[in-house]
Amino acid sequence: MPWSQKVIRSFQAIPQNPLEKEFYGPYNKLLHTLFPAGSDFMVVPQYMKAPNAGAADFIFMFEVQVERKTVFVLEIKPSSTDLVYAGRCPLPTLYGVCAVGTQLCFYALDTGDQNAYIMPLAIPRHPTRITDTVPASRWSHHVLDTGEAKLLAVVDEIKQGCSVL
Repeated sequence: MPWSQKVIRSFQAIPQNPLEKEFYGPYNKLLHTLFPAGSDFMVVPQYMKAPNAGAADFIFMFEVQVERKTVFVLEIKPSSTDLVYAGRCPLPTLYGVCAVGTQLCFYALDTGDQNAYIMPLAIPRHPTRITDTVPASRWSHHVLDTGEAKLLAVVDEIKQGCSVL
């Protein structure tokens, strides 16, 4: 199922040098396309204070829930925030996506293993310096290109898993 023209146009309408908030609407439209309002899924916007951040630094994300249990997370702003929803996820794998503009990085966590790590692994922080060492290759999927097929595959797996809950 390729993206509809309405979804494509919403991403194409994002201006050059956009503010973070200019991505909220297109991702909201995309998630409601993948998880329609008439289904058992609920798309819930979330604001969280970034860890070790100043007073005005927040992370914006969307949670997709089934029966108030998180089954997917799409984070608009990159951070080292853990997928804190693993204990509430009824599926074997909790998937997450971090969106930097229109570039997507996909994450996964085995919810059945309490010792499992989110993959790909977080980059360790330096104790006294700001480090920006996350490889750009992690965000190699453009939402209107290779990210479409990968996101659709993740959503299909989520929907199949939720159908037997």
